[in-house]
Amino acid sequence: TVIAGSSVRGFAALSVSDGTRDTNFNAGLTSGQVYNMLYDSSDSSLILAGGFARASRNGIAAFTVGASSLTLATFYPTYGSSAQASSANGIIPSLAKSGNTVYFAAGYNDVRVGQRIMAFDYTAANTKLWESQPFDVYIRTLSLSGAKIFAGFNGLAGVNGTSRLRLAAFTKSSATLNASFMADIGGWIQEENVPAVAFRGLEASATRVYVAGSFTTVNGASRANLAAVSASSGALDSTFSPTVSGNVGCLELVGGALYI
Repeated sequence: TVIAGSSVRGFAALSVSDGTRDTNFNAGLTSGQVYNMLYDSSDSSLILAGGFARASRNGIAAFTVGASSLTLATFYPTYGSSAQASSANGIIPSLAKSGNTVYFAAGYNDVRVGQRIMAFDYTAANTKLWESQPFDVYIRTLSLSGAKIFAGFNGLAGVNGTSRLRLAAFTKSSATLNASFMADIGGWIQEENVPAVAFRGLEASATRVYVAGSFTTVNGASRANLAAVSASSGALDSTFSPTVSGNVGCLELVGGALYI
């Protein structure tokens, strides 16, 4: 990417007043891309996740945001038979944080299929709190609400021995599947120049889970590309019924507005 005539790899900080780049904030990425990032104002932490490489960090990197620079944090989770993401091919597309716990999905030995959701203590760099059983699909996005963590993925997955179609809920404090939450995101639409994936966005509130992507049904009812289900049961929320004719790539819930 080129910003103001300078090549930038994966990450940049821009002034909100005039859009100029602040070169003091450099993540030091050498290859690959950032797919997700989050900032926690309570501890000034910035976590990047994706398929990238940098010195001593691959796939996931955490920084402390200072007044005029980024400082690499000690947080760097490891798992499996080798250090997490041994190359830029180690893709970590999904990321969430609650308090001192960081959640993300990744596969052992850089595989995209057979991913697990993992929880690590941010204050103890290599302390793994739990991991789910492996999914046989690609986990695209995570969202937290109350005591639950929701996972959006592509296709029919066996989760802890139970089938789930593109959406599942777990207890946030463990890898326990929430058996009472059932939502099937059915069908997908192949669009020109868009990969054949159904799930692209997920945002959970206290009462609703909003889902976005390229799909045609939710729990058997007609819904195209954007829908809401109950956060407790997964039942389709019939009061939320937008008309969206094209793929929805991402979404963000802010107060009473849903941005897509």
